[in-house]
Amino acid sequence: MNFYKVGFCFCFMGRIFTGCIYDSFDDMFRVSVMSRHTLDCGRVDDPRITSRSYDLWLPELGPPGEIIVPYLRGEIGWDEYAVLYNEFLGLRSVAGFVEGLAGEAVKRDTILLCKERKGEDCHRNVLAEGCRVYEDGLEVVLL
Repeated sequence: MNFYKVGFCFCFMGRIFTGCIYDSFDDMFRVSVMSRHTLDCGRVDDPRITSRSYDLWLPELGPPGEIIVPYLRGEIGWDEYAVLYNEFLGLRSVAGFVEGLAGEAVKRDTILLCKERKGEDCHRNVLAEGCRVYEDGLEVVLL
């Protein structure tokens, strides 16, 4: 936990991490942000991902097909993908999930999980930054 002093009181500054769901992060609140827990084919359950892999699954925050498919096919680049996903996070039906996730991350270290090993160009990072819209004191840590 990170604390900082404001006047005469100490305030908690939450941290939100991003990581791969195949790795172990038992010391944090683990949130799967994948729409499905499948192998790359998208149709077969991934046996490595079980309910013990995460504490909370928010499939609502997984990138929808109309965004992820063109990106995976190379039809759009990362910058366009990130803009589209960020717009998706702002939709009324999704924004409440982002706000709730941000509120949770202020209370305890939280890690956003999906199956991407390299986190640089991953929706987890866009989502983590999106959480800062609701809790600007959040520290984003990319693992």
